[in-house]
Order: sequence, then structure tokens, then C-alpha cells
Amino acid sequence: MKAKKLLFPFMMLLMMAVSFSSCCEDDDRYYSPLVGSWELLEDQYGPVPQVYIDRLHFYSNGVGVYEAYDSYGHWSNWDFWWDDYGRYENTVEIRFHDGTTWTYFWEFYRGYLYLYDYWDDRNYLIYRPLY
Repeated sequence: MKAKKLLFPFMMLLMMAVSFSSCCEDDDRYYSPLVGSWELLEDQYGPVPQVYIDRLHFYSNGVGVYEAYDSYGHWSNWDFWWDDYGRYENTVEIRFHDGTTWTYFWEFYRGYLYLYDYWDDRNYLIYRPLY
């Protein structure tokens, strides 16, 4: 009888332990402030001409889409995977299928997303939210 009374609390404790252990640091990107769509507005040289505008779409499952004009003036897109290391140093890593990797420091200022070149912070891109 005593074993039956302890079975329910033990099962509840076991279920809680399993649900908490499934959370890990890798899940942080799913709650990243980068999630959303962003359109290039400006770089270190000033406003970007229409033909050089690109877009970044960060999805909460760690994948995304990069859109840019091709040499014919049409929108083209490339899929990528991304990781946000914001907990440690506000760094985002974007990896394309061909092995190309972009790494940026990021920050927000007045609703805009600033991406700074990982190797040279004088090179930056300013993105506006795309609604």
C-alpha cells in the first residue's frame, strides 16, 4: 500500500526530470532576437543602392534563407543554417550548403540589426526589419 502511494509522486518526479533534461544550450537560438526577416539598408559606405539590397530570413528552427539580386536583376535565394551565440558574445554564424560560412557580431540599435564583420568591426551592415 505504501509503495502505491509513493508511485505517483515518483512518476511525477521522473517526468519532470526528463522534461528539464531535454533543455540544453543549443535550444537558445530558437528564442533568439534574430528570428525574423531583415532587409539591408546601409553599410559602412552609406545607404545601399537597390540592386545591392539583400535579405536575411532567420527561422526559429535554426535554418534560414538569404535573398539577393542575381546578375540578371532577379531575386535569387540560398538556404542556410545558423547559430546564435548571443549568450556568450552576440555572434551569429551562417553556414551555406556549399561550405561558405559567415560570422558576424550583432547588436540592435533603435530597432535596427547591426552586423559587424567578425574579423574587422569597421565593416558593418545595417538591416531593418522586413514586415
